[in-house]
Amino acid sequence: MTRSEMVEQLKNEYRRRRAQAEREQDARVAEVESVDPQVHALWQKQARLLSDAVRAMAARTPDAQEKATRMREEGRQILREIRERTVRAGFPEDYMQMRYRCPKCRDKGVVESGFCECFRRELNERMGSAYRALDSFESFREDFVPDVPVEGAQCTQRQALCGARDYLLRYCAKYPDVDKRVLVLYGEAGLGKTFLLNCVVRRLAEQGVDVMNVTAYKMLDAMRNKYLGEDGAEFDRMLSCAFLAVDDLGVEPMMRNITAESLFMLLNERMNARLCTIFATNLTPAQLKERYGERIASRLFDRENGAFLRFVGKDLRAQNG
Repeated sequence: MTRSEMVEQLKNEYRRRRAQAEREQDARVAEVESVDPQVHALWQKQARLLSDAVRAMAARTPDAQEKATRMREEGRQILREIRERTVRAGFPEDYMQMRYRCPKCRDKGVVESGFCECFRRELNERMGSAYRALDSFESFREDFVPDVPVEGAQCTQRQALCGARDYLLRYCAKYPDVDKRVLVLYGEAGLGKTFLLNCVVRRLAEQGVDVMNVTAYKMLDAMRNKYLGEDGAEFDRMLSCAFLAVDDLGVEPMMRNITAESLFMLLNERMNARLCTIFATNLTPAQLKERYGERIASRLFDRENGAFLRFVGKDLRAQNG
């Protein structure tokens, strides 16, 4: 489920909560009125006064303000009498008031500045839950990685992978105040790229970031649908989400006029908007350049705006089962 879908789902949940709170309030009002029927008449009188006050202000007559003020004072007196009768009937003074989970937004989920803090907090929790099936930094096992030198590298495989993990941990901790807007995890299959990509997605989702996680095949499907005019919503979402993760870049088919062109648009639009993207690929920089062309390679490996983590060593899946 995407973030926008979660937002709509939560909005509906807030509407259901408010409707339930209103039903419960109606039941409490009916309970008080069953003991003191005069309370019902007072509620009706108070409602009429409010309506009359609004009409008086709308009329804009010379004495409109005075009439409205007088009616509001009378309304306050009625409310005081209702509270007094409520107590005499054996109920707490505030028994008939709406009971909101969040008094700040009155369970609407929004305030003047946008989403209420309660709404944002619950949305973040739901987003985090949606990604909890993914790998996590906490489940990283150093002992699964051989601590042996790698030919052509100045470190062991464990040192390389732990270094990549530590970099990504720092990146997540600093987000969104990061300099590098494109991350490329590259190296042969089975070296931990997808694992760490998933760790990043999960950590950022738990921090409340608008994350989208796709495979290269799913990315291409979205590109194709957009190109053919069938349904561009998924690709538009890729263009606009705060953080996009693309796994297995390079395995998707090269469709004429679609793959390279749409990938360039995706990279270019997101970089111009200063949105962050992470890719995992089995291809080397040279192979990516050959496959997608100079324009895309230059954006993937832009040293000013990007970071490139090379994964080295032997297939961990083959060694650990």
